[in-house]
Amino acid sequence: MFWNQLAEYLLWIGLIGGLPVGLNLLYTYIEDQFIDYKKGKYSKTQKFVILRIFPPILNKTSFQEMESFFDAMWSIYKERTPYKLLTLGRSYENLTLEFHSNGGKIAIFVRINAINEEVLRTHLISRFPEIQIVRYPDPFEDWPKDWQRKGKYTQMWASDFKPVEIATGKETDLFPLKSWREFQKKDQAPIADPVSHLFSCLRNLDPKAYLVIQFVTRPLYAKKQIDKWRQEYQARKTEFLGEAKSVNKKGKIISTIPTQRKIVSEIMRKIKSFNYLCKIRAVALAEEGVDLGAIESMVMSYFVQFDSEMVKMAKQKDTQTDCGADGQGFALLSPIVGDALEKIYWERERYLREKMLYAGLIKRNIDIGSPYYYLDAQSLATMIHFPYTNEKDLLYQKLFAIKNRSLEPATADQLPSSHVPANLPH
Repeated sequence: MFWNQLAEYLLWIGLIGGLPVGLNLLYTYIEDQFIDYKKGKYSKTQKFVILRIFPPILNKTSFQEMESFFDAMWSIYKERTPYKLLTLGRSYENLTLEFHSNGGKIAIFVRINAINEEVLRTHLISRFPEIQIVRYPDPFEDWPKDWQRKGKYTQMWASDFKPVEIATGKETDLFPLKSWREFQKKDQAPIADPVSHLFSCLRNLDPKAYLVIQFVTRPLYAKKQIDKWRQEYQARKTEFLGEAKSVNKKGKIISTIPTQRKIVSEIMRKIKSFNYLCKIRAVALAEEGVDLGAIESMVMSYFVQFDSEMVKMAKQKDTQTDCGADGQGFALLSPIVGDALEKIYWERERYLREKMLYAGLIKRNIDIGSPYYYLDAQSLATMIHFPYTNEKDLLYQKLFAIKNRSLEPATADQLPSSHVPANLPH
């Protein structure tokens, strides 16, 4: 009798308590399946276009204008309302920006959903009146669909790049990168221009190599992530501002509050900013004999400029194609074991990473490779803007020459796809 009553009791508990849970799980599953169906159907109807950006020849505009541009472009996110998601399947919209160098010939490309093209044109032209934006053939269109180390380019160096906490080496997006305000004061000439340095590197690329630095971004409000940042903010605030003094190398007690207050303030600024989901990758393809190490050094010299007090942009260890034992593990115990491990594991691992990074590049996919992360509009503006130029700059003369050789009629209708400027990377 006892066991019958217990079984009946458990049955009623299961029905009363488990049924709502089960129905809720069933509803969530059906909703997810329906949304995936609508998103898939919607994506098939969308047309993405490639735009080539010709920067202003004379550009004295503040870097702040690019921060304003990213703030304005964040409006793309507002189109993803629950109503539009369930009825149209309209999901998040990616905005991809790329710096290309084909043996020293430079180009800037943007990939965007055609429905957002006019928004981008309006916001860029209003801030940079001399800019020219043209629809262009996709520079990846004629590339092989899969990387096989065959054809013109047989070598690759590539990696995703992520913000890493300097002290711990852990990947984190809690801290913003160095602000453009540390490179430029108001509308004055910049102390240093990160993108001018990048252009210099791209112009000096080996003629037998092709380099792309790609930013896949997605304007996104993520409440869970912001709540997580707020919790970390409180912990860091206690950690930093709870200690007013430290000791320098000479044993002298010095105050560290100003630096710590700045770090805490920057975290809160990021929390309150418009943030983008990001995937940043650099991919260099080269013919046999080209020194990939030199290209890597050029790329690293660009990213190192954005290191702040807390974070730096570093190669993501699970995606870098120059991975290896590096004298660690079994290789430290025996050269024979190390050589065997190199041939059995690392050679194959590097090849698989090359294929992965290549697929992510040509597909402009935010999901391929390492996990994505969030960057604020100010950090993006520091990394992505147009070179500051004036009449006396040598860079001005070089950009002027490049544009005179390459610039074609500036509307899509006047620029047939069969008529490609000579210096377009291909």
